[in-house]
Amino acid sequence: WDACHTTERKGRCKGLEGYMPSIRVMAEKYNISRIFLATDDEQVIAQARQSTEFQFVHYEYDRQMMASTKLIERRTELYSPGSMQAHHLMMSTLIDTLLLAESDALIAHF
Repeated sequence: WDACHTTERKGRCKGLEGYMPSIRVMAEKYNISRIFLATDDEQVIAQARQSTEFQFVHYEYDRQMMASTKLIERRTELYSPGSMQAHHLMMSTLIDTLLLAESDALIAHF
């Protein structure tokens, strides 16, 4: 969400449908039916929940903390005293990274 709305990629990020052709090719080639989805975008999660073709799994956390037009390093509310947002953000990033490292295949957009 952050990069798709605050950087030069603004407006150029794909939804889940943009990845489906590559997912289908990879799934057929490697006999994959369960897909870990690492995304900051609730809309992508909602699209994945509607899928009958694949089982999409994701780490559950409040993605609303990503919903900002500011770059993440400029979001001072994440680091205010008593706020746990920065901790939750770091943990969600680490969990996504660890789960992606355990994956058998990767389809990504950087």
